[in-house]
Order: sequence, then C-alpha cells, then structure tokens
Amino acid sequence: WDDFTHALVIQWAHPTLPPLIASIAGQGQISQASALALIMLLPAAIVVAMLSRMLVHSRGLTLEER
Repeated sequence: WDDFTHALVIQWAHPTLPPLIASIAGQGQISQASALALIMLLPAAIVVAMLSRMLVHSRGLTLEER
C-alpha cells in the first residue's frame, strides 16, 4: 500500500498503472479497469512461468547432494 499511496500522491500528473486502474474503477468503468489490470499482470505471470520451469528442472531451490 505504501507504493500505491506514493504513486497516488506524488505522481498525480502522470499516474502509474495501479492508481490509474483505481481511478478508472472508481468512475464505474470496471471492464476497462479489468483489462488494464490483466495487461499489468501479464509480464509478471510470464516471468513466474519461466522461473518456475527453471526451478523444476534444477530440482528446486535447495539442491541436496548425496
């Protein structure tokens, strides 16, 4: 919430995506806010998918030698 508040208060002229989504949803345009939220989520989901595949192939974070 600290990052959201900082972006909302400091960056009012050029808002980042989370405050922009909140203001659009507050205006009652839920479908546009949902589309923006999905666009914002896609890069993080792609990175997580790539990292999870790498972690599974390397047998996890804690590789134990026998």
